[in-house]
Amino acid sequence: MRILKCIDVKHEEAVQIVVTGSRGKSSVVRFLFAALSACGLRTWARITGVIPRELSPSGERAILRSSGGHVEEMRWWLSSIPSEAEAIVMENSAVAPDLQRLAAQWMGKDALLVLTNVRPDHQDAWGAGEIGAVRALLGGIPKGATVFTPENTARSLSLLTALEEKGCHVHIAPPVFSSSSPEWVNENLSIVLAILSYLGLNEKKGEEAVRSLPPDIADFKVLSFDGSQLAVAFSANDIETTIRLFNTLQWPMEGTTVLFNNRRDRPERLKAFLPWLQKKQWKRSLLMGDRPFKSHLLYREVLSVDALKCLIKEEGRVFGCGNVAGVPLQLLIEGKQGEDHA
Repeated sequence: MRILKCIDVKHEEAVQIVVTGSRGKSSVVRFLFAALSACGLRTWARITGVIPRELSPSGERAILRSSGGHVEEMRWWLSSIPSEAEAIVMENSAVAPDLQRLAAQWMGKDALLVLTNVRPDHQDAWGAGEIGAVRALLGGIPKGATVFTPENTARSLSLLTALEEKGCHVHIAPPVFSSSSPEWVNENLSIVLAILSYLGLNEKKGEEAVRSLPPDIADFKVLSFDGSQLAVAFSANDIETTIRLFNTLQWPMEGTTVLFNNRRDRPERLKAFLPWLQKKQWKRSLLMGDRPFKSHLLYREVLSVDALKCLIKEEGRVFGCGNVAGVPLQLLIEGKQGEDHA
């Protein structure tokens, strides 16, 4: 199949950035949009996380789909960007290893690449462990590309070796420390600041813009319902990130019910989480969403936002994880709409 570049000649002078990785892509795109805009660049960005969106000087708009996501959406979006764009930031939404290359090829040869992390995910497509993630994600990084990655990701010797073999120019983002921000915010911000420095843009303005952003709809947070609590970690997806988030709460497992929202099309994710979900220290371990054929966890049928709220009130303290699609996302949208009308 012949791959055509989608960035028009009119955009060749624009800063072009492709964001790839296991987790955190949408947050990095959102941060980059805020930072580049604050530095005076007319920026267009595309997020494909919890809710697909375009960010532009006109504001934020949802990308409406008549069916599930498709890699062709990246090509369509690139072709729709107006000529006045001075910066273009796109999340690589491909999952299949053989499709990873499309984002960079459609963007253009001078695009900067961001590799957020190589945590195990999509094991059914990528294979097991970090090695599977590295092998799959490297398919999206062209030979000789300029790559930005945070310090934690750069600790992967197999990744750095592979990038070196590809002749890539790797920029390891110096860590950012702030006790007032979660670890993931500091890590993603470090990538943004490294790119601003590379481009000769105002890092202080960029950082101020990122830190002033309100939380995104599915960012990790704790919600309260009549004295009961739900820790929203549904969008973390991989087990490593999920455990890190739980540990930041300092909640005792004995007083916490863990709730895994299952998706039929993500069977390997449930398998990856099971050893942690089945730990005897939990107050209770519950499963909601699509019912698997076989599971050692207690299944709860939760078909509405009201049913989820009732479950939270029954349990007292709930840590939600696994997948955000379905009722958890409906709960978050309902809460966001309530905030907007407050």
